[in-house]
Amino acid sequence: MTRKNPPALTFLSLLESPKHGYSVPPVINSSTKSYDVAVDGSVTLQCQSEGYPTPSVIWHKDGQPLTESVRQRVLSSGSLHIVFTQPGDTGRYTCTAANVAGSSSVEMSLTVLNSQPSLFSGSPIFTVEPFDTVVDSGSTVVLNCQAQGEPTPVIEWASQGRPLLSNDRITILANGSLRISSAQKEDTAEYACIARNLMGSALDYDYLHIYMCVCVCVGVFL
Repeated sequence: MTRKNPPALTFLSLLESPKHGYSVPPVINSSTKSYDVAVDGSVTLQCQSEGYPTPSVIWHKDGQPLTESVRQRVLSSGSLHIVFTQPGDTGRYTCTAANVAGSSSVEMSLTVLNSQPSLFSGSPIFTVEPFDTVVDSGSTVVLNCQAQGEPTPVIEWASQGRPLLSNDRITILANGSLRISSAQKEDTAEYACIARNLMGSALDYDYLHIYMCVCVCVGVFL
């Protein structure tokens, strides 16, 4: 009698994707319409879009196409990240998301303050701002967010309009950053970092996207 060897397993890593054969016009998720930042600071103008096929995103400043540079870059989520902000960055910014099904636009303003506010007096000011993040499922990710002010601000996090509390996977660190262990598909969302003290509050966003990998086993009999 001939004995068969056990099947050899081949693992293929596939990214989940929407069903084919239809298209969905873009929808932009952006609730912040006005941003203030100090000279030489950093800011992320939020523009997360959804649709199928995946929308392409372009930005305009004061009606003119915006060209990416060392200081200004469009993140994978579509948001615009600006570092070492200068007074010339002040203006009206328009984010447009488009695909074959249509397009959608949002407008927001950015004001760059001519003087650096004191980090130790008054309402909270972010010293480390969150930025959009993409990780594989099962990874541990830290969404950085730190602020200073007088009195010392308390850092809170929220997602989908609900406050986040520490649990076995989610921890708000002592410096205010948010750590998520064993990231899952359902963790894909926009996260809000809120810094509060008696003088006021500050708010910034981070969009976290989790890539899910599906293992497909293919049996090969030798």
